[in-house]
Amino acid sequence: ELVVRARLKKRIVGHAEGLGQVCAELKVIDESGIVNDRSLIRSEQHEVVVFHFDQLPGLNYADLARNTRLLLDTQPLARQIYDHVFERLDIEDNGLLTLAGVTAPTINQLALSYLVYQYTLFHLLRLHRPAIFMHDYYLAGSDPMGWLVALTTSGAAALPDAVRLYCSYLGSGMETEEAKAALDRMLASLNTPDIPIISPEGIPLQAKIDLEATTRAVF
Repeated sequence: ELVVRARLKKRIVGHAEGLGQVCAELKVIDESGIVNDRSLIRSEQHEVVVFHFDQLPGLNYADLARNTRLLLDTQPLARQIYDHVFERLDIEDNGLLTLAGVTAPTINQLALSYLVYQYTLFHLLRLHRPAIFMHDYYLAGSDPMGWLVALTTSGAAALPDAVRLYCSYLGSGMETEEAKAALDRMLASLNTPDIPIISPEGIPLQAKIDLEATTRAVF
């Protein structure tokens, strides 16, 4: 048998007798090509932190606008990040965070707001809660938006490039030449990430070639 994937997981929800239990999840393949999943209880305590990003389905645009304004008013780092993105994308801030119910946000406003918000929260967390980052940590994204946030947060992709790509993706999917060109531009400028990113298949990635292939698969 060959182990094709292995990861340790710690139970943090469920029955009381299982809480805190660490197990090894294995995906194995035998000589005939049959794949099986196994879970092995282990006594070793090994933990890593995984920061997960996604489309934030539970956060509506009005709440996002209020939360972002609070960050911009109280956190100099947040203002610095937002100003940099606005400058690179050549857009105005005054219409970006319009409250829902007053003016409906455009696709570009949605893409920019949600991506930059999560990116900013991560860097503020690293600034104000450094103890969380003392041990191994990884980034993960479960959908196209989350994957782009993970790429930018890791340092593998530039935030303005990711916003441009996601704007195209929301507007017309990946079938248009504009969207395909935006994807190619971002992939061509990928860097080696400072933080490993977990692929949708659960594999930590840090090589540019692996990130490029996974990004194409995500989109």
